[in-house]
Amino acid sequence: LFKILELKNFYKIIYNDVLLSIFKIIFPELKNIYRLKNYTLIKNFLKKNEMLLLSILLMDETNDYEYFFHKYKISNKIKDNLIILNKGFKDFKSNKDFFKKDIKNNLYKYNLNNIEILYVLNILDKKKITKLDLNYLKELPRISIPKFPYDGKFLINRGLKEGKNLGVILREVEKHWLGNDFYITNKELETIVNKYAK
Repeated sequence: LFKILELKNFYKIIYNDVLLSIFKIIFPELKNIYRLKNYTLIKNFLKKNEMLLLSILLMDETNDYEYFFHKYKISNKIKDNLIILNKGFKDFKSNKDFFKKDIKNNLYKYNLNNIEILYVLNILDKKKITKLDLNYLKELPRISIPKFPYDGKFLINRGLKEGKNLGVILREVEKHWLGNDFYITNKELETIVNKYAK
């Protein structure tokens, strides 16, 4: 399957009724192949990769992608990535601000490669792709995301002992930091640390 997806002109299969019929018989779970009709509009904006094309063909709001895991012997890396992408797909379908005011949080949460794939799925599902859509795709890599400023070492230096509690505290601090537009005051940090450092 990946050898087929790597073919330079694979996306043109949508215009060949015979090849398309054969492909659908062999790979019935890749039912979103219709998305390839608009693929030519976005293909020059992204580096082609197996996750991009696989997501275009496979990803939707169902959990049908799980059947794909069972039918094909895919690597754990691809499996984990598809699970993340499916969660992101459902997120953006239910959140109208996913690619707008929540974009920085989502870039932090899902990473740039996955957000680019999710945005491609978003625009390929539209009836018409606009110049604005394509410009936004081009701008995505330029959005700067702050790095989470705390780690286990930081907490240990503050007198906390190593252990699973550190992970709990870091997750709570990160959650607050993300929810507050990548910012947390020293007082808020102290409150979280004191609450969970028992």
